[in-house]
Amino acid sequence: QISGQVLKEIENLALAKGATAVKYVKLPGDSIFEGDGAPEPYAIVFTVKMDKDKMDTAPSFDAFREVARGYMRMAIIANLVTRRLRKLGYAAYPGTALGGLTDYSRLGELAGIGAIGYHGLLISPEDGALLRINTIYTNIENLPIPAENPHAWVRDFCARCRKCVRSCPVNAIYEQPQPQPNGRVKCIDAGTCLDYFAANFGCGICIDVCPFSQ
Repeated sequence: QISGQVLKEIENLALAKGATAVKYVKLPGDSIFEGDGAPEPYAIVFTVKMDKDKMDTAPSFDAFREVARGYMRMAIIANLVTRRLRKLGYAAYPGTALGGLTDYSRLGELAGIGAIGYHGLLISPEDGALLRINTIYTNIENLPIPAENPHAWVRDFCARCRKCVRSCPVNAIYEQPQPQPNGRVKCIDAGTCLDYFAANFGCGICIDVCPFSQ
């Protein structure tokens, strides 16, 4: 158990170091990647925002460097908050800023930070699609986990917009998300996306053209 005052201190620590949102979730099984396992059943989910002007140049080295800077800031925040929680006697394990054990976009949506768009990325009111997501796994049971997501309407907007679909240089974003046997949907052709991503400074075009980023 954690008090509201201590939780607020944790949130303020993350926000002071550059986080734009700090929310909470209980990990569902379908958020954990196949073959992996989460160290604790709950997670603190937080985001940082990338610089719009730099991402406007995507794909470019400046945009790539801004993405890397986002990863660095997330790692710093995750480690600071983890150390603070451990000093207070809680279990805490920082998620890795790049890669990880769980689907961060899925957790961000469940935590109420935003909603997943047609490009498969989380969109939030604070950051649009210009965000990076990380987690801190913990054993704190009384976290204020939202009952529903107030941003679910974003998907209705995406269904009418599809600017990311039209703007993808290799047509890696599906015109319609593809239903999967597990009840989830697949938004992109991951192999096609990754090939272009790897050869073009991490791309980022879908992040930049999203109206919520603008």
